[in-house]
Amino acid sequence: MEWTNTGQPASEPAASSSKKSASFLDRGALLILFAVSIALNFFLIGRVHQLTHKASNGQLLTIGAQVPDIHAQTVDGVPGKVVYASSSVPTVLYVFTPQCMWCKRNLPDLHALANQAGGKYRVIGISLTDRDLKQYIATQHLDFPVYTHLDSDTMAKYQMGGTPATIVVSPDGKIVNSWVGVYGDNIKNKIESTLSISLPGCCQS
Repeated sequence: MEWTNTGQPASEPAASSSKKSASFLDRGALLILFAVSIALNFFLIGRVHQLTHKASNGQLLTIGAQVPDIHAQTVDGVPGKVVYASSSVPTVLYVFTPQCMWCKRNLPDLHALANQAGGKYRVIGISLTDRDLKQYIATQHLDFPVYTHLDSDTMAKYQMGGTPATIVVSPDGKIVNSWVGVYGDNIKNKIESTLSISLPGCCQS
């Protein structure tokens, strides 16, 4: 071992080499993190572009996607279930909340849709809250079944959140079509074509 003039042992070459290795590893880790960050940003940009494209077309879900039956509660708090196979015609899910201003403006179209159902489809209401729900159903004369208290997993699978939303599901549980927003010209025309009905229309989309 070498000694300095002060009598202290000289620094070992191995220690210097170890520091250089650690510094090299730190730079490598930073480069990896940087690459991962870039890849994640590209993924998020693509996802935002996809969602923006869907939103611009009023679309909520992918046509043909398989969705599960809905487990929820009735307005009286009784467990209920929307089973698509129990109906020989498509099910129209109308997603709303009593507090939604756009849902209120959409009511004339909702009533027209429900009145023209006949044997072509069945209408099911899905409220994202039970607050003021009973009173809303009574005052707005909603004469179709309404469910609430969906679990978070169901909410995620159906991408529920925006209101009003309209989802058409086939008897075998596949998305026929879906729209989010009021029945302005764009969405109105698509719903009329899909369900073979006539709507008064709400407002410009």
